[in-house]
Amino acid sequence: MKRLLLSLLLLLMLSFMKAFALQTPLTFYRLGIRDGLSNSQINSVFKDSKGYIWFGTASGLDRFDGFRFSNFFHKAEDKTSLLNDVVNEIQEDAAADLWVSTGSGYCRFIRKQGVFDIQLQAWMQARGMKGVPYYMKIDKQKNMWLGVRKHGVYYYDIRKKKAFLFSSQDKGRRVIQESVVTDIAEDNGCAVLIYDDGTLVKADGVKLRVVWVDKTLKIASRGKFFDYRIFIDKTHNLWLSFAGKTKVWSASDHRWYDSADAFLVAKGYKLQTKNIVVKCLNNDETGRLWIATDHDGLLCLDPVSHRSDVYQYEKGQSTSIPDNTITSFCLDNRGGLWLGSYKNGAAYCSTADARFKLIALGDVCSIVEDQRGNLWCGTNDCGIVAYNPATGSIRSFRSNETGLGNDIVISSTIGKDGALWFGSFNGGLTCYKDGRFKAYRASANGKAWSMITFGP
Repeated sequence: MKRLLLSLLLLLMLSFMKAFALQTPLTFYRLGIRDGLSNSQINSVFKDSKGYIWFGTASGLDRFDGFRFSNFFHKAEDKTSLLNDVVNEIQEDAAADLWVSTGSGYCRFIRKQGVFDIQLQAWMQARGMKGVPYYMKIDKQKNMWLGVRKHGVYYYDIRKKKAFLFSSQDKGRRVIQESVVTDIAEDNGCAVLIYDDGTLVKADGVKLRVVWVDKTLKIASRGKFFDYRIFIDKTHNLWLSFAGKTKVWSASDHRWYDSADAFLVAKGYKLQTKNIVVKCLNNDETGRLWIATDHDGLLCLDPVSHRSDVYQYEKGQSTSIPDNTITSFCLDNRGGLWLGSYKNGAAYCSTADARFKLIALGDVCSIVEDQRGNLWCGTNDCGIVAYNPATGSIRSFRSNETGLGNDIVISSTIGKDGALWFGSFNGGLTCYKDGRFKAYRASANGKAWSMITFGP
């Protein structure tokens, strides 16, 4: 008999938890110039709708398909090449084309043609907008916010195919100041804009109005201008990074915290690092908040347990993060984490590393999952063993309960009605339904090597 000896590498199908089961340390697999990166300085990491991972570097745009890199560079003689080799940000529009922010402005990668559009005036004019964007943000619904000098901020509604201009020349709740937008973040279907003088503006593109204006930071900055970066987490806290520090607006407390440290301590976290400067942040599907920092590595915050984990570069350890300054990251559809570092390339953390758990159940010959997510294991010497991933409880059913002729269970399946069927070696088969087993034995030495279900 071919023993699987799964010993239960139990795919900890903890219902295949879509995000990491947090473990320390996580294993990071690094990607560098030898693997095909254009440059070891990563400015942006982005996953597109086709599953590709894109890296914006200090000297080129790189696409990774999981096996190899494709590189895109500026070529002076080619007007359809990348506008500039310094790539700062990557976004995707409704047509699945990429908008790439470079050292010389924006260009658009037309996916179907494999070329770059570096003259965006025609694209803007075709949609009722003037000029070219100096800054833009594409939201989750693929609507676009575009800052255009001497005009204001356009909102392009992708569903209606219409553009609306928020400007200083408008009236009432549609007025927006004429200044430089340094960043835009999405919040509840609206956009929160931060200007270089510290002014914050929340605008509603659907209702075409300004929701609120906050000049707290502008007043505190006393006429100074900064390159602000803004992030909004799942619980609507607003994080602002500028001039080597991060301030946080707490949505629940309705107040500003002068540092990320002060905010997190107030929320009950015991920090393992100090003076946190946020470079990038995002929540995973379980609600955990991942924070890429300047010089302090990668943080993971669990809002339920208030656990704070820190992943940092370890000299001589090739499976640690590549650098303590993480510039950007993204989560893929399988919960994998892709990092870009300031000077040491990229890294990938496979969530598969954290999905497996060894549970010693002996020689496991078959596994079937019931409708409640419990795993039923046919074993070579312990009969049928039921495992509940949610609670970790284990229960064994021997032949005196199953009705089988022995405890050697070699096959299993689930019927369309939810009934579980198990086949044994020389002991017939049994059906488990509504909390009871019913055995079927055509002869004294029947074998059921495999089973399938069919019919309505």
